[in-house]
Amino acid sequence: MPDDMLTDLPRDLTDDQVLLLRTISGPFLADGIWPTWDYVQRFLDGRGADAEKTLRALPRVGVNSRFYGFTSSSTLGLNSSDRIRLTIAASRVLPEFAMVVGEPFVAAMPHLIDAYLSARPDPDGAAKPTMTSEELRRAVPQMMDAMVKDFVNFTHCEPGLNIEGSSISLDGRTWSFGLTRTVLRFRGVETVEEYVAKQCAFTAEWAAETLPAAPVPRRGWLPGQSPEPAAAAEPAAEPYIEPGLLEDLEEAGAATPWSLDKLLGLARELNAAVATRHPYTCQALIRAILDHVPPAFGQKAFSGVLSSHSWSADADKSRAKLLAENRFTANDAMHRQMNNDRSLIGMGDVPPRAQLQAVLRELLLVLRATAATQTGAAKK
Repeated sequence: MPDDMLTDLPRDLTDDQVLLLRTISGPFLADGIWPTWDYVQRFLDGRGADAEKTLRALPRVGVNSRFYGFTSSSTLGLNSSDRIRLTIAASRVLPEFAMVVGEPFVAAMPHLIDAYLSARPDPDGAAKPTMTSEELRRAVPQMMDAMVKDFVNFTHCEPGLNIEGSSISLDGRTWSFGLTRTVLRFRGVETVEEYVAKQCAFTAEWAAETLPAAPVPRRGWLPGQSPEPAAAAEPAAEPYIEPGLLEDLEEAGAATPWSLDKLLGLARELNAAVATRHPYTCQALIRAILDHVPPAFGQKAFSGVLSSHSWSADADKSRAKLLAENRFTANDAMHRQMNNDRSLIGMGDVPPRAQLQAVLRELLLVLRATAATQTGAAKK
């Protein structure tokens, strides 16, 4: 873990940073809605502060898309119509937010843990522990209605918590979601401070997984000395998407109504872009692939694939969710207009290969199931 990466969030912020957080929290505490980025910018403009620079300067634990801070978003790809929200960490800075949001949220943790632990394990894995909006209202009566309604979205902004299979009514007032063992990370947590510290510790470890390992000294080499020249050239990096996976997709797609020509072309161009280290091309191609595949899952957008598709493995769904959250970086790479700032997009911002391969592996299973269904129907 690099020495300059934060592993905890400070409690003392600048006046402009506190103003930014209060501007974001105000509409939610008053009316249960999160403000648009345009509202926040204009509000701070009227008080002589720059919302974008202030948001960019907020402390965060982690790196790239694996971070935890006081807000759910960084400035990357944030459009004026996008809504911006706070995380539970903002309770460290805003006492009013802690009282209405942070403390009730932490009070819900023991009930989520109890629901997870009390659910009888099913050998087939079909029955899973769940939490519903009505159960949460009964368990934490002090939680305001707007927060109960928004609880599912709150959990999505807390990186150490993973839920699955969420179902939300059309009016948004009732919901249910599946609990995972990630709730056990917060066993014994009683205060907001303890909760935020746990989230920061998790995020620091999670982010460190994406960082390059420190070089291992060669035998006989001591720190401070010039390293010996390498005996041989470094091995070539493995393809971003396994060629065997692409071959399997092509074979499976041939037995379905779907044409995979474009998908395979995008994937092979992505492998080439990663090999030649072109970060903007990589971001655009990954975004194009995510926009291209939903129809095979019976969905119009990738958000529907995440929320409605029954994933074969929880780990792959979690990886797909992380990949979808990278859209802010992709938006920034493709849509930020020319200004006087240096670009901060690099190869380190390209999502780990396992995330996209998880999506394509799931697509492969869907295509094979589609082909099997068609074969069965043809035999009848």
